[in-house]
Amino acid sequence: TFTNNSTSNISYIWDFGDGLLSFDTNPTYTFINDSYILDTTHVITLIADATSSGGCTDTTTGTVTVLPTPLAGFTLSETNVCATDTIYSVNTTQVKEPATYQWSITNSNTASISDANIADPFFTFSDNQTGASISYDITLVVTSIDNCTDTYTETVVVYSRPLADFQLPSSLCGPVDVVVIENSQTTANSIYSWDFNTSVAPPISIVTTPGFENEPTIVVLENNTTLSVDYDITMTVEDINGCLDTLTNTFTLYPEPIASFSPLQSDSCGLYSIDFSNGSIANNNELISSLDFEWWVDNVFVNDQQDFSYDFANNTSNDITYDVTLATTTVHGCNDTISGSVLVYPDPISNFTLPLPACAPFTLTSSDVQADVYAEANDVYEWYVDGLLLGTGSVFPGYTLSNDGDTIDVMLVTSNDHACIEDTMIQTYYT
Repeated sequence: TFTNNSTSNISYIWDFGDGLLSFDTNPTYTFINDSYILDTTHVITLIADATSSGGCTDTTTGTVTVLPTPLAGFTLSETNVCATDTIYSVNTTQVKEPATYQWSITNSNTASISDANIADPFFTFSDNQTGASISYDITLVVTSIDNCTDTYTETVVVYSRPLADFQLPSSLCGPVDVVVIENSQTTANSIYSWDFNTSVAPPISIVTTPGFENEPTIVVLENNTTLSVDYDITMTVEDINGCLDTLTNTFTLYPEPIASFSPLQSDSCGLYSIDFSNGSIANNNELISSLDFEWWVDNVFVNDQQDFSYDFANNTSNDITYDVTLATTTVHGCNDTISGSVLVYPDPISNFTLPLPACAPFTLTSSDVQADVYAEANDVYEWYVDGLLLGTGSVFPGYTLSNDGDTIDVMLVTSNDHACIEDTMIQTYYT
């Protein structure tokens, strides 16, 4: 709006320098500056005309400078990103320099600006695994040297990252196949990838089934070393927005124990007691006392102590073999079993029959005196008559009674090669 300070009662012509005129005494005019960085100067001419009343004309000029309004603008490296990502700006502002920049962002408690007063800052977004995306408005206010301002805003959508989660046993004994239990929070059609440290032995493998990549099978071999081994299993989940999360779980593969025992005597005659000495090794630098034990004899549990004694009997005429088994279990649940045998020999058995009394003279032959033969119980047969050795062998040697009324004591003594207790049978015969 112009204020006319001319004198006299006259008419006026205002020329704004762009071909537009005004005949108002105090006109109002809007000036345009199409530049964002340069000033625009307009020459204003006022003609005061009094000729209609016999007077004269007078002309005066002035100038108006229109300052440029900046055009704020920027582009972002990305407008759809994942939580924890960082993006940068490319400032496209047109402004009369020197200028100042003021950046701001909504939800500033979960986002940050590297420097809010530079032309091209970076923007970093906090982690978000809630399952819901968050929109951020990034605003730039530009102020020129003339204190003219402009504002520009872009919107960024920050996707929630998936939450990787799976379960494994913390400790294992091999060999075993472990099926992973997956509890991730993610979108449908997510992509799963698996990795593990390959520098340890024994090696493991991860087997996936198409369509079930989220729950693979981990094939674990037996740990044949003496120490435990740690395995790091890493799962990476990528959702449909390309956002990732990674989780690493560790399990420990413990070595198997080594079950071992030795009887102080592995064979003898029954009834006899054997002391078993436990030589098992727990491995993993653990003491034998840390192991649990189960002793079994012929598949019957008999003892849970480290060492034990057992009475073995043989009431038959044949050799008997007892199976002895030691099962060992570590505090980690790993186990080993070893079996051995104990042979129990039968004691010798003396048994024979005599005929009925007969008239003298009468010769007792092997047909009359018949001994029971026990092939595994007896190795030696000794025949005595009235205390004198008559002969050896399972066949009676023969003996003659010459007179009626003769009486003899027939004795059979049996023994075996295992030094078992001899057996004796005595029967009296008369004519």
